[in-house]
Amino acid sequence: MFSSIPYAAFRASLSVEKLVANEEILIIGGSETSASLLSGVTYLLLKNEDAYHKLVAEVCSNFESEDEVTLISVNRLAYMLVCLDEALRMYPPIANGFPGLPRKREPKSLVNLSQEIHIVSVHQWALYRRGEYFTNPDTYHPERFFEDPKFADDCRDALQTFTAALENDLGLAYSEMRLILAKTIFNFDMKLAKDAHDRSICI
Repeated sequence: MFSSIPYAAFRASLSVEKLVANEEILIIGGSETSASLLSGVTYLLLKNEDAYHKLVAEVCSNFESEDEVTLISVNRLAYMLVCLDEALRMYPPIANGFPGLPRKREPKSLVNLSQEIHIVSVHQWALYRRGEYFTNPDTYHPERFFEDPKFADDCRDALQTFTAALENDLGLAYSEMRLILAKTIFNFDMKLAKDAHDRSICI
């Protein structure tokens, strides 16, 4: 991925120092996040057969051939989206949030805080497993993002897996994951290996 960076840096007038400062975002954003989440959601679906069968029914009722499964058509798969959201909550591919600068606010006191800089980040796995934010946080329930009454008190807005500061743009990554998962569900009948049921991704 980095083989063309010197040329790109020259063309974009970016210094090596700026590239090094942003290498964490480049690596995380361009490598394993989608693959990690797809592995996680597949495991969670197969371990929770009700959710898996609901998703299979949704995919098979919407498509008659694989050619119909496109980046556009998968957008109508509402249950698939909440399955991915719940997998992001239980198995965030990025454990730590991107560090960022909070929006500057004028202090109400006479103390001048304008020169202070605070860089903040949230450990996502720990946040998403807290009972005060999510009901039954250690169990996979896609319905919590369908506004199921059982999860009415959940703080769904806390799920900000790919947030960088105040910006949040899943865009193409979400579309790609939905496309890959839909094609996988459409083409394959899957089940967990017998020795996989006792494994956990909650560690």
